[in-house]
Amino acid sequence: HLELNFLFRKEIWISVITELVETEDEIYFVDEGRQLPFMFRSWRHWHRLIRQGEQTLIVDDITYQGRIKLLDYLLYPVLKLQFLYRRPVYRRWLDNG
Repeated sequence: HLELNFLFRKEIWISVITELVETEDEIYFVDEGRQLPFMFRSWRHWHRLIRQGEQTLIVDDITYQGRIKLLDYLLYPVLKLQFLYRRPVYRRWLDNG
């Protein structure tokens, strides 16, 4: 659960893990939004950890829908930046792991 603050409005984000799979070369889980902030109609996030030799590739596949079509386009760059920010965080975490 997340609590997000948008100036004068607080929003709750609740996602549920709907799928979890582990194979020899990949682990992934899917979370789907059950209670979403006002701008989202739907959210599905597929978290993938893929073995590549001695390294791990992390892939975030996301599908979402805004309350109105225009929001789909406005949210895209914001979400893209948020996930790009995670790259060095993941790298530090995995390198120190």
